[in-house]
This record gives sequence, structure tokens and C-alpha cells, in this order.
Amino acid sequence: MIIVPGSGSRSLAFKIAKAAGFDIVDVEVRSFPDREIYVKLKGRVKGEEVALIQSMAREPNKLLVEFLLTVDALRSSGARRVIGVIPYFPYLRQDAIFEEGEALSAKVVSKVIGGSGIDEVITVDPHLHRIKDLSGYLGVKFEKLTAAS
Repeated sequence: MIIVPGSGSRSLAFKIAKAAGFDIVDVEVRSFPDREIYVKLKGRVKGEEVALIQSMAREPNKLLVEFLLTVDALRSSGARRVIGVIPYFPYLRQDAIFEEGEALSAKVVSKVIGGSGIDEVITVDPHLHRIKDLSGYLGVKFEKLTAAS
């Protein structure tokens, strides 16, 4: 198992890798002048199982795009299996349409993440009230963990 830290969870990813004895492949993330995001893996992942750890709290739009680009880089580099570990999964509050014209963001973002090339999603205490399992939207295995004792 290789751990890949997203910029939204670098500290957590390094702690997990150290505790579990997993290798880390770091990611270079920078922005172009127009604020588009550039992602480059700084190591080899060919044939490996990879856990991309990326919370999307505080900057969900930026961190979501970074996650999607990193998954593409992992797949293009030959990763055998990619697990998206998303401690904070964004856009789950809008899990139903309450008024005409609203977007169903939980469905849209889940479909985008699920269609990115990942094999599984693990998240912590997702904001799920009317939807109990995102696997129908994601199209991949979904596991929710809790931080409660």
C-alpha cells in the first residue's frame, strides 16, 4: 500500500503512513496564473494499491479538483487500485431537492468522484440524512467510518 497525501490532508496522511508502515508518494501541487491546478506525482505507483488521502474541508472546490486530477495521475501512472480516503466529503448537505431549480449536489459530486477512476471511497461521519449509502451515486464501493467512540 502506498499513501498519497492530498494538500487537504498532508499531516493526516503522513501520520497514517508512519503508523501503518506504508510508503508515501508525494504530490507536487501548484497553481497556474489563472488559478488552474497542476498536479504531478513525485514517485512511482505502477502496479501498486494506493490510498489517496484528501479531506475537502475549508476549500472544497479547489481540493475536489486536486483530488480528481491526482486520481487521473495515479491511473495514468499505472496504479493497480486507488482508494479515495476523504475524511470530509463535500456537498452532501444538499441530498434532496427542496425547491424547484435546486441542484442535487450530493448526487452530482458523488458521480464525479465515482467516475474519476477510483475503486473505493472511505469517508468519516458523512453528512448523510436522507441518503444512507452513497454507493448508488458513486458507482464504487463506499465505506463510512465514525469518529465517535
